[in-house]
Amino acid sequence: ISRSSARSESCQGPPGPPDIATGLLLSGEEATSISLSWRSPADGGGAPLLGYVIAVEPCDTHANLVSGFEILCGTGSPGTGGCFTLLPGALESFVVRNLSASSAYSFRVQAINRFGRGPFSQKSSPITTACDGDMARS
Repeated sequence: ISRSSARSESCQGPPGPPDIATGLLLSGEEATSISLSWRSPADGGGAPLLGYVIAVEPCDTHANLVSGFEILCGTGSPGTGGCFTLLPGALESFVVRNLSASSAYSFRVQAINRFGRGPFSQKSSPITTACDGDMARS
């Protein structure tokens, strides 16, 4: 490590959880699917990101956030009251599938590193699935 890079690392303070993920965007793909994308935190907390928690409200027990990942409903992640799932890795997008038609959903994203979970992003405005595949903001 050069002196200048060691100096900048020491100025960042002790490692900790990542900052908030930002720029959460929603878009429709099909009548029962919603695509999410976001930007990783500006500060990863001094460690690589391990993944994200994705929270959806209200909880839809038929939703398939990502094939093969467990969806936990009912208890929600602290402060969400909906479903949530853990996405490993530094993904910055995914598609929520098998949602109920003509239903409104809101989402939040939370980054995780080895030091803990960062704060949840601001909850998205509700987006409503439609039978004909059109998406409408509630």
